[in-house]
Amino acid sequence: GFGVVIAEALSVGVNVVSTDCQSGPREILNNGELGYLSKVDNPENLAKLMNKALDNPVNKDKLISRSKDFSLETIGKKYQELIDSC
Repeated sequence: GFGVVIAEALSVGVNVVSTDCQSGPREILNNGELGYLSKVDNPENLAKLMNKALDNPVNKDKLISRSKDFSLETIGKKYQELIDSC
């Protein structure tokens, strides 16, 4: 499913470290521009990126701005447009 916890973290300006699984983190984090993407099944890489995130936080305003792409107002309009087009 959708990475709700990632969008929630972005909405309050919290840095995200996620595994780069097939189901969305890369898209939500804009190919790693807005968060850190770890290799799947690689705890060493995950730990390294956690430390990197602590030392190199992503701009809080950019994170919050990205979260608005997933807000009810934005997504609701897109769903309504999709329904109206059918």
